[in-house]
Order: sequence, then C-alpha cells, then structure tokens
Amino acid sequence: MLLKAAERVYGLVKAFAGCLTDKRAPEKIRHTLADVIGQRIFGIACGHPDGNDADHPADDPVHKLLLGRDPVTGARLASQPTIPRFENGVSRTALYRMGRELAAGVIDRHRRRLGGRGVSRSIWTRPTTGRTARSSTRSSTGTTARGVTCRSWRS
Repeated sequence: MLLKAAERVYGLVKAFAGCLTDKRAPEKIRHTLADVIGQRIFGIACGHPDGNDADHPADDPVHKLLLGRDPVTGARLASQPTIPRFENGVSRTALYRMGRELAAGVIDRHRRRLGGRGVSRSIWTRPTTGRTARSSTRSSTGTTARGVTCRSWRS
C-alpha cells in the first residue's frame, strides 16, 4: 500500500501516460496506457523487473489493488505479450518527455522541501552545443540540466 500512497503523492503513472500517444485501435483497447504503465512500474517495484513475467502479476490481488481494481473480482491485468509490446512501442521522443516529467517532479519535490529556495526549473531552457563540463561526447543543439547534455542518440 506504500506504493499506492507514493503514486498518489508523486503521480508518476498519470504524468508518464500523458507523455504517450495511444496509437492502438480504440475498439481493441482493454487496458489504458495508465493501467499498463502502472502495472509495469508497480511490477518493477514488487520484484518483477522483466516484462516477460507479467502473467504472474496479472492475477495477483495486490497488483489489482494497486491499479484500483477489486483484488478478488477485478478484471485481469495486462498479459505477458501486452507489456513487452507496449515497452517496445515507445518512441525516443516519448522516453525523453517521460524523463523530463520525472526530472520536473524531482525538482518540484525538492523545491517544496526547500521552501522554494535553491532549485530552478530554468535548467531546462538553457541551450547548449558541443561539450559540457560533465559530458564526454559531442552533441547536437539541445538543452542541458546541470551539465547533462541532451543529444540525439543516432550514430
């Protein structure tokens, strides 16, 4: 239940789902993006790091409860083929947006902890090119977050 409480506070599942575009045929959707992301995040947190292990948590009462379903009579969670298909279908752009969402959440959390002092989201708006103090590779124009250069991963 600690995981559910943490999700209520941080809202990662909803934030990550907002970064994705659902390209699935609407008539075939049985699990929302938020459900699949939540199942994956909670599965990792509960010791199921591999998406190929998704069949066990699909009927697990605790996992159902974490996703807001009745633990006994609630619908089955996403199956093993659904999770890897979902993971492999996420674009680099969506992963980048999810990373920014995670960083923004961490920054906001620290801003609240520090009473608004010392942490700024402006780190996302400074353009950079070439090398940075902590970067050992050349990059195309991107943004930097405290010396971390965002660059294209193409060779």
